[in-house]
Amino acid sequence: MVKLVLIIAIVICANYGIAANEEYIEFYKQCEKQMIAATSGTWHYNKILPTVERSYGDAQPDAYLLVGEMVVTVWATKPLKLRGATNGILSDFLDAQKNYLKIIPKLTPAQALEQGKKYLSIFGILITSDITLDSIIFNGEPLCWRISWKRIAQMQYDWDDFDPTLYEGVSVVFHEEYGLVSLGNKLYTPSPQKLLVKIPQEQAIQKASQCAPLVFRTPFYRQARMDDGFVISGIKSCELKVSIPNWLLDPKRAWWPRTHAPTETRLCWVVRFSTVDGKADKRPMKLIPPDIVIYIDSETGECVGAGCT
Repeated sequence: MVKLVLIIAIVICANYGIAANEEYIEFYKQCEKQMIAATSGTWHYNKILPTVERSYGDAQPDAYLLVGEMVVTVWATKPLKLRGATNGILSDFLDAQKNYLKIIPKLTPAQALEQGKKYLSIFGILITSDITLDSIIFNGEPLCWRISWKRIAQMQYDWDDFDPTLYEGVSVVFHEEYGLVSLGNKLYTPSPQKLLVKIPQEQAIQKASQCAPLVFRTPFYRQARMDDGFVISGIKSCELKVSIPNWLLDPKRAWWPRTHAPTETRLCWVVRFSTVDGKADKRPMKLIPPDIVIYIDSETGECVGAGCT
């Protein structure tokens, strides 16, 4: 019987990854205190200890969900870093409200912005010079203000958002009366060491045009799409953005950001291509053509990465 209980405990810990780690439990308790400080009204917290499980599909592999009456996401750095938090009790309460589209906000956008910053500061999150306001929306969530900031470099270059899961920024959702509903703190890559642009856009497009067809041959593409016959048909965009090199076209260095935490970023010409199906007349059904993206280092002209939808 003892052996059976031990086996079950081992299986549970394996499924949750680090369910027995007190460090994560203490982190959750601290977040709970901060969440209570950021809400008003009488809310009943049962002080339920959270389960701890991996957050699959996150921008980093070492992300964990702490699930209790709140849902807290952390990155397993030293010390632990807050990725996001949601007040489950308040969120459920607001979701159950009726006629929320008729609510008129009392705060102005400028006042909401300052209130959002105050809630973030309770969790030690500050809006610094490398983060700029992206949007302020009322009723982006039921009865709530939703404010988002995006990461930029030198107040000029956005972080690449071709893959939405790799988007970097800060967000806060709050109710004017009841307080904080959720926040996100998705800042995880190092800043680029240089922001030099020595390669003109035309040269970057020419280089990217040579590299784009090679994406179809990569193991990544064949696993992601499991089809062939698409060909490059044109250029959709070419912009300077801070990007994570993944060396997708170099078999010796190729990797994907979710396999480990990014260690560098570069300022790149991000060239996005459209495709068409060269075998459309031979298929029983129409397939959605993928977009192909190529990353060209703006200083060296080197192809440092690629991707596809």
